[in-house]
Amino acid sequence: MITRDEVFDEIYQAIVAKLAIVGNNPYNATVLSYIPSYKFDEFPVIVLNQVDYRLDREALNKNEKKHYFSIEAQIFSIDKPTFNRRTIANSLSNLVENVIQNDFGLGLNMSNVIPNLDESVYRVILRFNGIIDDDSKIIYRE
Repeated sequence: MITRDEVFDEIYQAIVAKLAIVGNNPYNATVLSYIPSYKFDEFPVIVLNQVDYRLDREALNKNEKKHYFSIEAQIFSIDKPTFNRRTIANSLSNLVENVIQNDFGLGLNMSNVIPNLDESVYRVILRFNGIIDDDSKIIYRE
């Protein structure tokens, strides 16, 4: 059985690895697998978070079990000397979308620019949904 935590950890590691490739991270973005409990002042940052948006459902034959999985990526950026905050956030959003949709098969459910308390910080939220099949260990888009 593959768990939500295992999928989340694999997605986190894949995004970190993608940013480590030369040329993929000209903004020196940081990736966190948790929402910081302190004031974070290093930008840009990608914060990944699991969101349990539905309980598990059993199929009618009671033998098949599927887990509904949702992951949220929040991207925070500020203006840099050579890049503006919107460009940075859009570039990082594209990288995150590419990894989560193409490499893991989750579907993009939401992509919104959200006002941030600090107006100098540009904030984008992406939410991806999928279904993990315990029997086949395949992730399906939802």
